Amino acid sequence: MVGLAAAPASAGPPCAESVSARAFHQQVAAGDTAYADMDIEAFQQARVQARQMIPCLSEVLTPAQAAGYHRLEAFGSFLGRDHAGAVASLRAVLAAAPGYQLSADVAPEGHPLRMYFEIAEGAQPVPGAAIAPIGDGWLTVDGATSTEWPIDRPYLTQQFDGGGKVSFSASRMAGQPPSKELVASDTSRRVGPKIRTARTLSLVSGGAALVAGGLYLGARSSSNQFWDPSTPTTELDALRQRTNTLGWASAGVGFVAVGTGGAALLVGTW
Repeated sequence: MVGLAAAPASAGPPCAESVSARAFHQQVAAGDTAYADMDIEAFQQARVQARQMIPCLSEVLTPAQAAGYHRLEAFGSFLGRDHAGAVASLRAVLAAAPGYQLSADVAPEGHPLRMYFEIAEGAQPVPGAAIAPIGDGWLTVDGATSTEWPIDRPYLTQQFDGGGKVSFSASRMAGQPPSKELVASDTSRRVGPKIRTARTLSLVSGGAALVAGGLYLGARSSSNQFWDPSTPTTELDALRQRTNTLGWASAGVGFVAVGTGGAALLVGTW
């Protein structure tokens, strides 16, 4: 089931018909329901279909709808053991919907997803990159009109012409601009492809390091509870399993942080 959740979603065929914002929202809601029911196959199908709908959107998304999609991606990354990806998507949720709180039904206290959310809450925002002028049109990032695109988290973007018609809609990864045409020319001259790649790798490394640190703290807390003489014997097996799981996850994400950090240094140097 984990392998299925981690499988990449296909870009899908060209749009046969336009998709309304409401239909997209309903598809995301279907994924939320499947996740709550732990129906992993239905969840993955809903996630893939939601991704395929994005380029076909004919209406403006609201920030709440964008936040819902990022939450869906966070769930998918969590199931696929993509720890840094889960934190990045949760950061996108919080950027689109400030003040959002993760339901205790989805992630109770002590749940790894809850720790990812707390890490996302504590992460410092990174300044965005400028968007080139679009004439009479405009661009939105996660449902809000913007003159910048975020470089440190995934986002949904839509471009509109002067009449308010959707020109394109897309989902972008951290460090990926809305399009080459919309990267401000002065930024393009100042920052070359190698530097942009190095920055993206550095952001991934930093996000992975944050996740690894949070997982380590969680493992240490569980370990302390395990060795606490006052801890009931009935809880020891669960605490041991949680400590081992978080410990190995912390080590794995730590390797990602070190590897991408080293790659960023090499790309920026050579």
